[in-house]
Amino acid sequence: TGLIGSVASGSPRSYYDPTSLTYLGYLAEGARTNLMLSSADLRSAAAGNPITAWTNTDTTVTVAGTTAPDGTATGNLLVEGSAGTASVSQAVTHTANVAHAMYVFAKYGNHNWIKLQFGTTNRVGAWFNLSTGVVGSVENAGTGSGAASSIQAYPNGWYRLELRGNVGGVITSTSFITNSASADSSNTRVSGGTHYEWGAQFEDNVAFSSTYIPTTTLT
Repeated sequence: TGLIGSVASGSPRSYYDPTSLTYLGYLAEGARTNLMLSSADLRSAAAGNPITAWTNTDTTVTVAGTTAPDGTATGNLLVEGSAGTASVSQAVTHTANVAHAMYVFAKYGNHNWIKLQFGTTNRVGAWFNLSTGVVGSVENAGTGSGAASSIQAYPNGWYRLELRGNVGGVITSTSFITNSASADSSNTRVSGGTHYEWGAQFEDNVAFSSTYIPTTTLT
């Protein structure tokens, strides 16, 4: 079906392309850890999430009943305000000066571009077009380096947006951040912008992402 399914630990897995449904063979992966908490529910505690992990800045997040990439009605609707500071973020503790891989599933609402970044002053970032399914620019700022991105289509209009890079230096705690963008390479938000997100993942000291590892209160 192209939907993400749960498989018990130690069970063999087959892998299919999520859009063409072409069989791609046996899927073997090394042990990985998703450092994001509450990976499927991106609401802040103030918005009703019992897990205190996410910060919703000038953004209203609701679990809107939209079909998520795993087939459940758990897609998050993000509605951004007009302050120009909108973001959804979570602080992550990680190893200093190594490569990281992160992603989130996202779906078009009323604007084309979304930015995914890790870090603030020292950061890596990338832009993605949710209406055309193409990657835009990448950025390295401060001590950030090695920014690279990719996008993969999933059923029901979803895309998996992946960003890889290294924030550098001695930094061991930074933030996973998403927000709308008015254009490729722009840091200007879309006033009243809406889009959907689900399934955030961050992996430490890796060159590429693994398949989705859902989390709630623990990594």
